[in-house]
Amino acid sequence: MQDEGIVSRRGRRLHLTTQVNKTESASSLLGNTVLVVTSVDPAAKTIRQGWLGQVIEGLLGEAHQQNCNAMIVHPQRIVNESARLLAASPIGLVLLGMDRSAQTLQTFEQAGLPLILYGDEFESHGHDMITPDHVKGSYDITRWLIARGAKRILRIWTHRYAGQPRPIWLSHRDQGFEQAMNEASLPVIPALEFARRSVGPDEDSFDLYVRDLAGRMVEHMIGPEPVDAIVLPNDGSVSITASACRLYGKVPNRDVLIAGYDNDWKMGHFIDRDPTPPAVTTAHDTVHLGQALIQTLLERAGNPSVPPKRISLPPRLIVPGHN
Repeated sequence: MQDEGIVSRRGRRLHLTTQVNKTESASSLLGNTVLVVTSVDPAAKTIRQGWLGQVIEGLLGEAHQQNCNAMIVHPQRIVNESARLLAASPIGLVLLGMDRSAQTLQTFEQAGLPLILYGDEFESHGHDMITPDHVKGSYDITRWLIARGAKRILRIWTHRYAGQPRPIWLSHRDQGFEQAMNEASLPVIPALEFARRSVGPDEDSFDLYVRDLAGRMVEHMIGPEPVDAIVLPNDGSVSITASACRLYGKVPNRDVLIAGYDNDWKMGHFIDRDPTPPAVTTAHDTVHLGQALIQTLLERAGNPSVPPKRISLPPRLIVPGHN
């Protein structure tokens, strides 16, 4: 530390040097650091316990194994301090949980650093990207339902908030679903797609959600050809959907199979109101996804001239109570 100018010796004592060159100090710290840029709060309980927390766990652990640092930063910090960060020459950027606007990506491109993207948000851009294989996941779920006798399968795609653009991964789910249905020569029922109102996770909002969904499902639940399976965008929608089915006298996962996604149904907001598990769901090795982000970024930093990689990691099927 004396050689670096951080401390100085005065007689027998060491003293902290107050006039450390801040630029050199920052460069020394950040020069071996991966900046993980995300707009979500990694300390929030829902993030720590969910898939994104596991991705962060994987990338932090892999950075440690690779003898480098990883620091989580807010995107606005990169925007405000891009010149300073560029001067410090960090290893590169991992963009995680970001919006998908081209303007956002251009901000980080201007830093001139190696970067890697997680997810489908920046699909049209030529950068290294790691994403869950939603086509394969949706295909496998649909095939599982068909193998258990389902012939009329309804997709219920709920967006989180009104006004948000349709997620790219949802189009990939459509692709996998339609492929499986066409292979089985079964009808592709148009998806029931709508934006759910944003209200708090309390009992009143649960009842509101259930009745709202039941009203939207009416033509699919009664009549000569009711659906026998429902595919959802995530496990968090299972409780609401199961309760909506009960309003029609249908027993969830007996009369109507309900498929979730992400294998986090036990952490759903409304699990106490309706603890019905999905008949089938998926699990991505999210820790491995995080590890792959660091590994691929380090490869890019070491060889910037190679063509960009797009790595899609398939999930595995989970049947609650059987896996």
